[in-house]
Amino acid sequence: MSSCVFCRTGQLTNKLERMTLRQWSNKGYVRYEVMVVVHVCDSCGMRTLDETAQKIMDEAFNREYRKLPWVEAPANQSATPVSSRAVRSTAELLDLAPP
Repeated sequence: MSSCVFCRTGQLTNKLERMTLRQWSNKGYVRYEVMVVVHVCDSCGMRTLDETAQKIMDEAFNREYRKLPWVEAPANQSATPVSSRAVRSTAELLDLAPP
């Protein structure tokens, strides 16, 4: 058992927990579920994940991401790369398209 890095008084206990997550990507939201070990402080309740849990979450995200079809995201999503088709459409709307 290790001590809590937040309160420095409590002890961490390991709990296996199912987590349902939703994360934004360039294909829209990716929903996935994982079972990971969460370290919980018995004094302050601080919850932390280790590198193994992070790796499990990354693998689950990538697995579900690959299942999604490519979709063109709305133009107002700043985290989404702009496709050449969207640029061409915008240029046409602004009458900037080459003749």
